[in-house]
Amino acid sequence: MLAFCLFASICFNADPAPTADQLRFFEEKIRPVLVEQCQNCHSAKAASQKKLKGGLALDSREAWLKGGDSGQVILPGKPEASLLIKSLHHEDDLKMPPKGKLSKVVIADFERWVKMGAPDPRVGANLVGAKPARVINFDEGRSFWSFRPLQVVPPPTVASPTIPGWPRNPVDQFVLAKLQAKGIHPNPVASPRILVRRAWLDLLGMPPTPEQMTLWSRKLDAGGGKIKQQAWEELIDQLLASPYYGERWARHWMDVARFAESHGYEQDYD
Repeated sequence: MLAFCLFASICFNADPAPTADQLRFFEEKIRPVLVEQCQNCHSAKAASQKKLKGGLALDSREAWLKGGDSGQVILPGKPEASLLIKSLHHEDDLKMPPKGKLSKVVIADFERWVKMGAPDPRVGANLVGAKPARVINFDEGRSFWSFRPLQVVPPPTVASPTIPGWPRNPVDQFVLAKLQAKGIHPNPVASPRILVRRAWLDLLGMPPTPEQMTLWSRKLDAGGGKIKQQAWEELIDQLLASPYYGERWARHWMDVARFAESHGYEQDYD
């Protein structure tokens, strides 16, 4: 009984074999358009030349069933839900071919083809340039710097630079040692105005106003070419508390998350 149920499940769930008329329709109406309009950018050949667009190949049934970066583009039997049909109609920012819309007759042929189950006799394997499986060497990975145990490293001995009061801490000593090893001389200490401008641009992405520049330059200028550390910390705290700081750095994280507003939160057709 179990074997019969399994057999019946396989039979009823399998795609029906296309008829001779359906295959003839594909060969006469669909394949020529795919070859002429699509396969320069959506084929195994395009993948081998690193010209594949959207991770999508359309030169075999296996390829378009796999889909691309936007998922499966052809849903057999459902032309109204297929991204390919939407792109042919130039809907929702989808425009294929990008240089011009196909004729209504050709688009109707594609809708009919998808509605009949998208019969496609073309077969192929590894059409989208399958990459060889990556072998992970865990022993080698453990030697990566971030997995090594922390060690106490004494600061290197450096020759005294011409800048008074520098280096001021062990980190400065490491930086200066690398500079001296490469024959590079450190820049002189920045003026209060330069420091204020750097802080604004680095943290907020915009320059300070003239009033802000004047205020903080005076606070930082302690006389004698030194910077008031307390005033500097106060400035940085104020900039970090600004909503503009959150806006600036949220943009970087949104880029990492590949956020876009080209079509809302559902799709990014760009």
